[in-house]
Amino acid sequence: MLLTNRIRGILLLLMDAEGPLKEDDIADQVGVSRRTVQREVEYLDGALREYGLLLHRKKGVGISVTGSEQAKERLRGELEEKEAGEPTDVAGRRNRLLFELIRNKAPRKIYYYSQLLGVSEATVNKDMSALGPWLEQNHLKLVKRQGFGVTLSGSERDLRAAMRRYVSENMSLPWAGIEGLKESAAGALIHTRDQNLYALLATDTVSRVYEVLARMRKEETRLKGLAESAYTNLIFHLAIAVERVQKGAIVEEDPGLVNKLGTWDEYALAGKIRGEIEREFSIHMPDQELSYILLHLLGSKMAYHETEAENRQFLFPEEDLLEMIDRMIDQFDTEMANSLKCDEEFIRGLIMHLQPAMFRMSEKMSIYNPVLPEIKREYPEIYAKSRRAAEVIRDKIAFEVSDDEIGFLSMHFGAAVERVRKREGKRRRVSIGIICSSGFGVAQLMIARLTRVFGQEAELSAYALSDLTEHVERRTDFFVTTFDWCADEIDSIRVSPLVPESDLEKIRNKIEEYAYVKRESENQVFDRQLDQANEMIIEIRGLIRRYCDYETDPKISFPDLVYQLADRVTESQAVAEKIAGKIQRREHLNSQIFPELDLALLHCRSRMIREPVFISCRPSGDRSFADPDFKGIRAVIFMVMPEDEQLRMHMQILGQISASVIRDEAFVGAILHGDEELVKKELKKILGEYFYDFLKNI
Repeated sequence: MLLTNRIRGILLLLMDAEGPLKEDDIADQVGVSRRTVQREVEYLDGALREYGLLLHRKKGVGISVTGSEQAKERLRGELEEKEAGEPTDVAGRRNRLLFELIRNKAPRKIYYYSQLLGVSEATVNKDMSALGPWLEQNHLKLVKRQGFGVTLSGSERDLRAAMRRYVSENMSLPWAGIEGLKESAAGALIHTRDQNLYALLATDTVSRVYEVLARMRKEETRLKGLAESAYTNLIFHLAIAVERVQKGAIVEEDPGLVNKLGTWDEYALAGKIRGEIEREFSIHMPDQELSYILLHLLGSKMAYHETEAENRQFLFPEEDLLEMIDRMIDQFDTEMANSLKCDEEFIRGLIMHLQPAMFRMSEKMSIYNPVLPEIKREYPEIYAKSRRAAEVIRDKIAFEVSDDEIGFLSMHFGAAVERVRKREGKRRRVSIGIICSSGFGVAQLMIARLTRVFGQEAELSAYALSDLTEHVERRTDFFVTTFDWCADEIDSIRVSPLVPESDLEKIRNKIEEYAYVKRESENQVFDRQLDQANEMIIEIRGLIRRYCDYETDPKISFPDLVYQLADRVTESQAVAEKIAGKIQRREHLNSQIFPELDLALLHCRSRMIREPVFISCRPSGDRSFADPDFKGIRAVIFMVMPEDEQLRMHMQILGQISASVIRDEAFVGAILHGDEELVKKELKKILGEYFYDFLKNI
């Protein structure tokens, strides 16, 4: 059976599926149109019979492969043995096209690529346009000429840099820790799932380059001092150079470069590396290749060793760098500037980073940052500030600083910011507001999940949008919502109601932003505690003083009683009617009458009252309410709180009273008997205990 790569992709999907697949699903996963799937399936129907298999199609259900397991395994073996020349998704196809373009600068017709990838010429043109930005970042450009074909325009040096970036982006193993993994550079290539890398770099070449450098590293201090990522980069840098030289592609000559850099210690090392590589591979590397090696060494990041740093030759005077770093810090964050300037670890690390980085930028050498997308996504504020700091470098060397370089700066600044926060601040519980339409329901489920994950790290509160007073916004560090919500100067994160791991990571990062605060002075702490305690005392004393118990007609209806109580706690008939309406609407939604407790707990919030109110009411003659709506209860508790900047405190205090109705029999008994003095005594005990707990945690 003739297996094109698209057919191979469709077959593997069908073989791995647990049941029938619809044509639309196959098209989405393979990255082609539904019509293309239908056309390929027509071919499969006959071809599968060679393996004793049948293609089963059922309208409305989908397509499946039927037959014996033995026949399926035989087909699967053939599918897996054959190299997949055509990717089965758009990103993979474009990655393959990019590989084909950079591996060979010879012009090729669009038709060649369309046949290779199994797509139309229009699709190839579209894919090439999509690759344009990637190529431009590496100073390469696609050139199309009628009757000639498509080729890459750019220097050999830039082409090699693009090859290194391609290798970096397609490695399936991490770059770090080369010492801990024998031949990790070659090992990474061997274990990668992208077969294209085998064609771009022979594994044997990488392994032999590794062995050459491993022998030299035992004696050469400069090689020992390379950071592990830089050492791995050097291996691939040299492997690419070897294979390009073997193909007759020599890097462009720059006579002034050797004269400019020939006095550097690295010049002698570059010469030794060239000699060892020439002997290993029996090739001749001209002087311009020596310059190519030298450039890489000068642009390589060093691991910091204090004694080596003292003896090292620097491209830029340290005094100039310190002055530049001072201005970078001011640009990064004026409020934190003094603290950052006192962080010796940060300053030392930034000097070691900027020496090679500024050389790379001035020589237009590209560098690939594998964690740049994560930095931009997870630490946008640090990245934005680092971009501002990078403007100082741009002004110094008159060259733009790439996003990849800014990403590396972000890592230095971000680590320093965390150290400053931990050094100058104490970790505190972060206040998070969970917003949903009502303040309950989904928000409560989210709070339960976040509490399990973050425990004591966060104080979680549920709010409806209508709850967001100025006081709530001021006391909440940030909000979590399940919908798009734009509010000026309010920090918020949108998440899925199920809060998957990716959303938890966003919340975790935001908690870290707020977890460290500058230490308050003892006087500031004491003043704040006094203010909070005083507000609490005034509120509790007012509630106890204003408490009253009323008797009413046992035959009164529920609506009339609600209005009667609302009228007692307000100053106008209009306000009383609105509060009564709120109470009755809440009762229709969710009854607050509890026959098992012999009472009702009616409550609401209103912007039309100035103080929180707690009163109770009983039918006269120590009887039960006669109206069936009351379900035989003997007392009603009525609470209203103002919607103002102290809303959270009102909710906490009245919440204690509500909770005591459930758990405190003495309190409920005093209300049922209408003993005002005893109720006030119980209130003092309940709210006194809460106040003492409040003082302990203030």
